[in-house]
Amino acid sequence: MSNLKPEEWKNIPACIITALKEILKHITDSDEVLFEYQQKSNERLYRLQEQITGLKDRIKNQYTKITNDMEGRFKTTDDTILEKFNEFDKDVKGNASTFEQNKAKLRRLQDLITNKFRRIEDSQV
Repeated sequence: MSNLKPEEWKNIPACIITALKEILKHITDSDEVLFEYQQKSNERLYRLQEQITGLKDRIKNQYTKITNDMEGRFKTTDDTILEKFNEFDKDVKGNASTFEQNKAKLRRLQDLITNKFRRIEDSQV
């Protein structure tokens, strides 16, 4: 019966056939409107998905750029700190060596002065 058109049905009053035709026309028109609405919704959804994908890609690229930049800055900072530490260590070792040399010179001077005073004291006695 669904394959038959209302006007082909037997023994049905004309007013019912007209009503059925209008109902079928309304259903068909509604289906077309719903189909067009669904197509527009799908197009909007597709555009939104493209925008989201574009934003995700931009964020990912920015994150990668920032991460690489920060890693570079950390490496530069680490290298600078290590270089300064090595310079400081070298200076400290140099100063320690100079200190030890000066200490040895001072001991020799003290010994020399002590010996001179002993000689003076020995010559006075």
